[in-house]
Amino acid sequence: MKFQIVVVPSLPSSIATYPPYGALYIATSLKQEGHEVRIENGDLDKFSNEELIGRIRAYSPDVVGISATVSTSYKFVKEISALIKKELPGIKVIIGGGLSAAAEVVMNNTAVDIVVVGEGDITIKELAKRFVSGAPVVDVDGIFFRENGRIISTKPRKPIINLDTLPYPDFSLIDSEKYLMDVKSYVSRFIHYKNPDPRLYEPHRSAKMFRVPISRGCINRCSFCYRSVPGLRNFSFKYIFDYIEYLMKRYEINVFSFGDECFAASTAWGWKFVEELRSRKLDIMFQVLGTKVETMDRELLRALKEAGCFIIEYGFESGSQKMLNVMDKRVTVQQNINAAVWTREAGLFTMPAFVLGMPGETKETICETIDFMEAIGYDPEWYQYTFAFAVPGTPLYEYAKITGLITNEDKYLESIYYSTPNNFLDSETFINFTSEPFEVVSTWPGLIKERLIRHYAKNGVFYFINKHIRPQSIAYNIKNYGLRKTFLKAIGRLAGISKGRVFARTDRPIPAAADEKRERYVALVEKYLGRGTPGSA
Repeated sequence: MKFQIVVVPSLPSSIATYPPYGALYIATSLKQEGHEVRIENGDLDKFSNEELIGRIRAYSPDVVGISATVSTSYKFVKEISALIKKELPGIKVIIGGGLSAAAEVVMNNTAVDIVVVGEGDITIKELAKRFVSGAPVVDVDGIFFRENGRIISTKPRKPIINLDTLPYPDFSLIDSEKYLMDVKSYVSRFIHYKNPDPRLYEPHRSAKMFRVPISRGCINRCSFCYRSVPGLRNFSFKYIFDYIEYLMKRYEINVFSFGDECFAASTAWGWKFVEELRSRKLDIMFQVLGTKVETMDRELLRALKEAGCFIIEYGFESGSQKMLNVMDKRVTVQQNINAAVWTREAGLFTMPAFVLGMPGETKETICETIDFMEAIGYDPEWYQYTFAFAVPGTPLYEYAKITGLITNEDKYLESIYYSTPNNFLDSETFINFTSEPFEVVSTWPGLIKERLIRHYAKNGVFYFINKHIRPQSIAYNIKNYGLRKTFLKAIGRLAGISKGRVFARTDRPIPAAADEKRERYVALVEKYLGRGTPGSA
């Protein structure tokens, strides 16, 4: 059979850094079974719906599979599935990925034939066999499908226990060279990374870096994060380092980014990783995109640094214990502080990341996050944040439905297609999960910035010089904002300092609230907050 796997087009402003591994693993599984497979990579091509229909018509597949890795792809899935059925009605349409958490919404409101829930590596093989033989799909685990006008779901697919049984992704199916990131350019984006690891600039060090996953899942269960399969499963160390050596030869590189949500399930696993790397005598540098604070200690961080790590990132999420409990992080503020301080002591760079606006967030909890930032001693703008964002399959999404904050899932999922962390607060799709009015919530990013700037430079002058006068800062701002905007920002900041004001707040209108739901909403917030502290039942 002929399969055409579609990677949902990313927004025009986005930069492709993470190969579409979901689509690659599915396509590779199909090729193993002897099927013909083509990937349409919207991550790079950013094609229009009409262009994609033209490609599908030209390839003439039996099945179109859409890799809907994120729930914001719903609008695209709805539109393209309708176009396929209109223009090419004989083609089956299957989707998988994070959007499968909204399988019932997809089946009720789109022209999709089958939704694959959970891991699709084995499911797609079984579906292909049924398609070839003409047999029914009702005995295939982990799917939603239609039969005689009814939507049917089969029993959940068991996760793949031994990930080593999976083949390496077939990178010939995409233009994988375009995912090789320029190391110097990548590091320069972290303007507060003032003293990059000198090993990155050694003569034999490759100028390019490639992002790879070495596990599936996460040991966390954060209430704002979707997890298709619970728990964390790692590839074996043999598989991991054989794979790294394979990539080193294929792309002639020795710098990697481990793009896992949870790099180390435990401190012991971290040490085994270091030991295996040492035993292989691999001279590589690497970035860790995400790990748990409680799995790191001083000694392990120093060992990772020595082994070649130059950046390690955590999801601190909040400096308030109350909010960490709401998020179900199962960590303490002190553990967050320890990880931040020890990471800097080890000479590793990290960028604190926060989620603002979860149920129960107040100015007091925001101030606790500011206190956390002051305690770890990082620069006043050395952090990033986003506001709580409800996606299907998460407790936060169910909470939004229960409280009436999401009343029409079809319309909501369509509306978030263009939402990004940078524009979410100002978008029509923003949900205020707190009991504070929007005009208060919208000031919190400014409050954080202002308090931190005042903490590190009482009169703002040092901050102004560091932000706008340093050659590195000027080059960074011109590159990202242009000469005119850089000049205007500097003048505006200087004017603010002269008036004793570091950050100018902007008033925004308060969206109309459903008053009849307010009492029930507050009651549910209190219930949501009553989860106890880490370690409690």
